[in-house]
Amino acid sequence: MIFSLVFSFAQTYNIGHTTIVFNDAARGNRNIQTEVFYPAANAGENVPFAGVAGQQFPVVVFGHGLGMIYSAYESIWQSIVAQGYIIAFPKTESSLTPDQANFAKDLAFLVNAIQGQSSMQGTLFTGKVNTKSCVMGHDIGGACALIAGQYNPNITTIASLAPSETDPSAVASAPGISQASIIIAGGNDCVAPAASNSTAIYNALGANCKTFISITGGSHCQFANYNSNCNADESTCTPSPSVSRAMQQKITMRFLLPWLSYKLKNDCHAWFIFKEDLETAIDVTYQQACDNPVLCINPAGKKTTDININSAKLRWRNVNCVSTYELRYKLSSSPVWINVGTVGTVTSYNLTNLQIGISYDWAVRTVCDDDATLNSGWGTKKTFATASAKDGGYEVYSPEENEFLINPNPSNGKFQVTSVLNDFTPLSIQVYNCIGKKVVESSIKPKEQDLAFAIDISNEPSGIYFVRINCGEQINTQRIIKR
Repeated sequence: MIFSLVFSFAQTYNIGHTTIVFNDAARGNRNIQTEVFYPAANAGENVPFAGVAGQQFPVVVFGHGLGMIYSAYESIWQSIVAQGYIIAFPKTESSLTPDQANFAKDLAFLVNAIQGQSSMQGTLFTGKVNTKSCVMGHDIGGACALIAGQYNPNITTIASLAPSETDPSAVASAPGISQASIIIAGGNDCVAPAASNSTAIYNALGANCKTFISITGGSHCQFANYNSNCNADESTCTPSPSVSRAMQQKITMRFLLPWLSYKLKNDCHAWFIFKEDLETAIDVTYQQACDNPVLCINPAGKKTTDININSAKLRWRNVNCVSTYELRYKLSSSPVWINVGTVGTVTSYNLTNLQIGISYDWAVRTVCDDDATLNSGWGTKKTFATASAKDGGYEVYSPEENEFLINPNPSNGKFQVTSVLNDFTPLSIQVYNCIGKKVVESSIKPKEQDLAFAIDISNEPSGIYFVRINCGEQINTQRIIKR
């Protein structure tokens, strides 16, 4: 519950607004008028962004429901933008007979279009949009948000509120959607009943991480503010909602905000909040298929400094997901490790009471959750020798190996190879089947220390495969299982 308190009091932002007409040249110069809300220094029209120099924000693109307009979703943009997100509402396909394929393509297009504004000079968004994104929507917009995942592989995650079956079919499209997805529906949805809409889409989703939440007593239309078109449909069917609109929206944000924080801001603690709430909540039911979604990474950049006769300073680089670090050390001549224990979130530790002129090994690992149930491996050990009467202390050089993780494993054939890299050495990844036939080969030139490389062997038969990672002189081979 400590995490919940911290998360609830995250910095909030004022809300700025602008209107932009984007043009998709690939679809006959299709114009997409878009209402954009963003974190602002002061509330208003076309006001400057909030944040310090260099600070960037993730983008959320939102698809409206059938016959609805963006203003019906004011409660959503008020909640989301205040937490540090840009949210864009395309105004296309707002009739009662929308072209749903084009609408899905609009949503996919806008992610790149808004991120592209960040790299242009002299725009309101110059330097303010990062590479993380979510496509979200309600009703047909919720289904089109999912379909958009097929059109734009750069989309980070998808969030769908009460999706209704579309043409083209969201259910038929779902197996080809790989982005982590969350679907939230009302338990009393009589406009788009779950069995043939939201649940059917969820069951068909090909994503390695997916969550379905049903709000007990919630309705189809109460995700939005009052809208005459939506509410006219809902007023003629049963069951009627047994929770208020305000309560349904509050419950929605209780789950949606930590999901976005985890997926778009790399806040792994938000995932633990999300999971704890799911498992203890009495106002929702849920289904989930997420294999080890939080990657607990061993710290990189380990080195030993300030070595003297009886002490040394152990240093390492910080990782994004950490509750505490844990240390151990030993005499290099001994097989028995001495546990220092947890040391908090600091990235150095003074090791004292050492013997003179003796070689020592040490190792550090990351503990990612408060309950200490999710730990990284210990990684490679580091060796140093304390100073003696004749010699100064020194670190024994050994190239630090990168730790590569595969997630999920087992999988349906779609998985990621992830690591916090020590440098930007080019690497290659090969996947072999159990008889030694190479089925995948990729070369990578890392541009960031955080590596997350997607591999797809879903078309290969079920069985055991081997992933071989070559990085400089390091060769890492891991076994994976395809269901």
